Amino acid sequence: MIKYLKIIFTILTFFTAFSLSNAQLENLTFEVRAQNFILYDSITFTNPEVSGIYNIIQFDIYIQQTNIPLNDAGKMRFAIGQYHWNLNFGNGFTDTSGFNGYASVTYVSGSTTFSNINALPLSPAFLAKNASDDNLPAGDGYPTGSLRSSVRMNSNTSLGNMSDVQISGTYPGTRVGTYRVKKKSGLFPSGTKHMRWRQGPLGINSNLPYSRMFVYNGLGGISSEVTDKGIYIMDTLSAFTRPDPALKLSMIPEGYYNSLSKRLIKKEEITVRLRQPVTPYAVLYTAVAKIDSVNFTGHFIYPALSHGSYYISVSHKNCIDVWSSSPVSFTTDTTIYNFTTAQNKAYGNNQKQTDTSPVRFGLFSGNVNGDAIIDAADLSAIENDAEAGLSGNLITDVTGDKFVDAQDLSVTENNAYYGAIIIIP
Repeated sequence: MIKYLKIIFTILTFFTAFSLSNAQLENLTFEVRAQNFILYDSITFTNPEVSGIYNIIQFDIYIQQTNIPLNDAGKMRFAIGQYHWNLNFGNGFTDTSGFNGYASVTYVSGSTTFSNINALPLSPAFLAKNASDDNLPAGDGYPTGSLRSSVRMNSNTSLGNMSDVQISGTYPGTRVGTYRVKKKSGLFPSGTKHMRWRQGPLGINSNLPYSRMFVYNGLGGISSEVTDKGIYIMDTLSAFTRPDPALKLSMIPEGYYNSLSKRLIKKEEITVRLRQPVTPYAVLYTAVAKIDSVNFTGHFIYPALSHGSYYISVSHKNCIDVWSSSPVSFTTDTTIYNFTTAQNKAYGNNQKQTDTSPVRFGLFSGNVNGDAIIDAADLSAIENDAEAGLSGNLITDVTGDKFVDAQDLSVTENNAYYGAIIIIP
């Protein structure tokens, strides 16, 4: 009799524990988030403004338990995860020529915070086409049926009910990993683009993949699907907003350059205009920024810039304007042009060598009256201010040291003798 009662007690204990575990799963809530979206380039992987080649989307996937577990059995013990999301037309994935033709998806090594590496999803892949029975709603630029573009990460290896891989309840949760979607050709378009989690009805098994989540109901328990207990968040608010088109331009105002320190005496403001590539070479875009005293480079922003070719013309308050040697192609978000490396970077070779080691070129200084030629009129203006002992941020201060003196006269006199004058197409 006692033995029989022990068996009954054991069975009741098992079912009580099982019921408690299931009750804990009933209370379970969690979030799956794709967040920290960044546009990268395949050249630097750090700052796409260096190259202007925005062809990689990088982002993180997190899982966070959002309810407070009543006991150990209520902790979210990860079993299996499958992740799948759709891309809208705006991401530039609109070609329908075949599968896996437009992008690749890779995991960034070492980026997971899972305690078991087997929890990582398998074989992430970009799908250019999906099954024709895709009946998810369109809208917001999302294609339907065979035209839909999507990214799928297959379910990870089953971890086993004793692995005890727990999902963190502290924001942002447990990081599944960092992933990169790289276009095989072309760039991601400008503007805010969106991705959307692909979700389907609970328990449907078909060849149409969607995001799903499974957990163990306590240590040593069985795996149960909890997809319907989760909230799937795609945090793409301004995620793919590329910066306004920009020009990284390097130039040297001759008078400000010190060949001993190999730098400018200070940062200096210049104006850069983008002009039509054909006569009358009208100014289409204008930007003002400071060039750095060490690398001689400024970042010039053109919010309304359209891709195309333009002459670059550079103006400094007391230098001869220079134009690029030919129209420059603006086809990426950031275009780079460096006047300092060669005399022929300026139209008509209209620059002066400012250093021999390293070889550097700069704009002719001394055009203080802005008439596009350095001559006696400029010398007269500088001489008058020098005699008056003027100082400060003056246009006649050709060397930028905040004093108008013999050094300013010397630089200007040399360039007047040379006959420095603007040269344009």
